This record gives sequence, structure tokens and C-alpha cells, in this order.
Amino acid sequence: MFDGHGGAEVALYVKKHFIPSLLKNEKFQNGDYSSALYETFLEMDVLIQTKEGQKEVQSLMENEETESMAGCTANVCIVTKT
Repeated sequence: MFDGHGGAEVALYVKKHFIPSLLKNEKFQNGDYSSALYETFLEMDVLIQTKEGQKEVQSLMENEETESMAGCTANVCIVTKT
């Protein structure tokens, strides 16, 4: 669950990009879920600061004329066969 603060745009961005990035993570694919989550959260921080990331966040804002000051908190649970 991704919870935005200061606006919903960053939570919406992370909602869209987090799972695909996590699934591509080599550590996730090898069962090292803790490291994979850590790396994917860091990747979100990097992606959101790129020119493309900023443009996408801006497009998710209700008022696109202002700069986003939003952030995102996450509550994550991974369920495995074991």
C-alpha cells in the first residue's frame, strides 16, 4: 500500500512503477526479498528525480501549475510459498 503525503502524485507514480521494478530485480528473482525491496525503494527515489520521472509526477498532479512537494510512505508484505 502506498500512501501519499502532500499530494497523491508520488504514491500514484510508485504504485505504477514499484512492482515491475521489483519483479525485474535479480535479488528478488533469487529469493533475497529484503535486499530486493531495499534496492527497489532506492530505485524509486532515483527514478522519480529523473527528468522523465518529474514530468510524470507533474502530470499526476491535480494542479499541474505548481511544483510537487508530495512524498510517499509504503507498507509492503511479500507472501511466498514458504
